[in-house]
Amino acid sequence: GTVLGDAETVITGLCSLDESDSSALSFLREASLLKLKKVLSKPTAGALLVDCKLRSDINESPIPLVFVSDPLSALVSVLPYLCTTATHPTGISPKADIHPSAIIDENVSIGSFSVIGPNVHIEKDVVIHPHVTLYEGVHIGAGSIIHSGAVIREYVNIGAQNIIQNGAVIGAEGFGYIPDSNTSSGLVPVPQVGTVNTGAKVDVGANACIDRATLGSTRIGLGTKIDNLVQIGHNVSLGCHNILCGQVGIAGSSTTGDNVVMGGNAGVADHVNIASGVRLGAKCGVIKDIREKGDFLGFPALESKAWHRWYAFMMRSSREGKSGSD
Repeated sequence: GTVLGDAETVITGLCSLDESDSSALSFLREASLLKLKKVLSKPTAGALLVDCKLRSDINESPIPLVFVSDPLSALVSVLPYLCTTATHPTGISPKADIHPSAIIDENVSIGSFSVIGPNVHIEKDVVIHPHVTLYEGVHIGAGSIIHSGAVIREYVNIGAQNIIQNGAVIGAEGFGYIPDSNTSSGLVPVPQVGTVNTGAKVDVGANACIDRATLGSTRIGLGTKIDNLVQIGHNVSLGCHNILCGQVGIAGSSTTGDNVVMGGNAGVADHVNIASGVRLGAKCGVIKDIREKGDFLGFPALESKAWHRWYAFMMRSSREGKSGSD
């Protein structure tokens, strides 16, 4: 990028705009001159990454400004140089419980008190933190990282370079029951004998759960990112590069295309198909197929413009009702 101000300023760390550190670098994501002027009126950081669209709008600054095409991407690129990265366990701890039939490739790290079941295959460069459980027949792709407390159930296939956060459960039994008129129990479970397959570069957040299929596979596509506390039901199939924010719930046998985004607490009913490029707002509820890309809001989910018209009508009707009763 290009610099406005002292290019020799020494930067030793990173900080948010809410923190005060004259030796740290921060960033302003929005290309907003108003916000930039507000930040510069009381600067807290030692230097600032700024969208290059603002370069012609400002000629002086109390701190150095670095103009780049994407401030957030630029911040990510300098992170390794300015932040201490967390260390991973190295080697295989003698306190790990590893079944003799497990296949462990080169340069694998396994932390203390992790349990590696029968016929597990762990590919090269995998890092398994302490207190991880891999059930029988699990396959872990090369370069994946599994954090403490995660559980990977039997015969699940984890793709290469996955990151599984603490407490995630992949391959739990799907939620399926049928009435049983022959017993007093009322309901009996449907055996869940399928599995889960995740593509490469999938991230699964803390305490998320991906259920195993009744038959076949629950599938998570390449590059999909799943936030904390997300629930994915049995036989769901997610496309590539989906983003599922916290508390999203997807019921069984639903599918998504590629590049689908679901805001926090959005819900998808069972056997629903969602097209590529769809974006669901927070708390959106999808109860039928969405066949074309677009933005959707509310419950039941409506295309964004239709939802705003409906909301405006409801507010207008409410005001008219109140004025009529006065």
